[in-house]
Amino acid sequence: MKQTVLDVLIYLFEHYMEDDVEFSVDPETLRVELKEAGFEDAQVSKAFDWLEGLAAQRHDGDAAILPGSKAIRVFTAQEARKIDLESRGFLLFLEQVGVLEPHSRELVIDRLMALESEEIDLEQVKWVVLMVLFIVSLSEGYPRGVTLRHFIGAGLLGGIGFTMSLFIATLAFSRTPELLAGAKTAVLGASLIAGVAGYLVLRSAPPPEPPAG
Repeated sequence: MKQTVLDVLIYLFEHYMEDDVEFSVDPETLRVELKEAGFEDAQVSKAFDWLEGLAAQRHDGDAAILPGSKAIRVFTAQEARKIDLESRGFLLFLEQVGVLEPHSRELVIDRLMALESEEIDLEQVKWVVLMVLFIVSLSEGYPRGVTLRHFIGAGLLGGIGFTMSLFIATLAFSRTPELLAGAKTAVLGASLIAGVAGYLVLRSAPPPEPPAG
């Protein structure tokens, strides 16, 4: 049985969010299909609440965020406990290269905090960023100046992430140092390639236009 809210959201994203933000099937029918797919009713309900929360935040906006603001986002103690340092750095980088705007950044952080997990890792952050950007782009259109190159660059940056890979490699090859060294080299090399490739693609892309204020 799949138990987490994020599992339900990923399933919904992959199977139902192709053409529109709103589901094209009756909610009760969708619940039955999700149950048949192995999800529990409680997690399905929480996933629906998560999406409703995203819709509410998207429409409400955030009057405290000034258009074109370049201020550095300071995470609260609660946010810092839940979203690890690597993930916070990733969000900051996405904002610096123009993939996230201040409002979409806050949507991502809000939805991350709404997940049940006590700690959020980079893989979860990547999924939530993808969902938020996809839903916002369908309902509002892409920010002015955002092109396919920005999405390709952001996708390449998604290849950065080595903490868990190094941990698993250490567990798997703790008794074979030569294999462990090779695994670490491969993991770090792949992350480096993804980071450099993403940086080069985003650097060659035109900067998004700031919101009209």
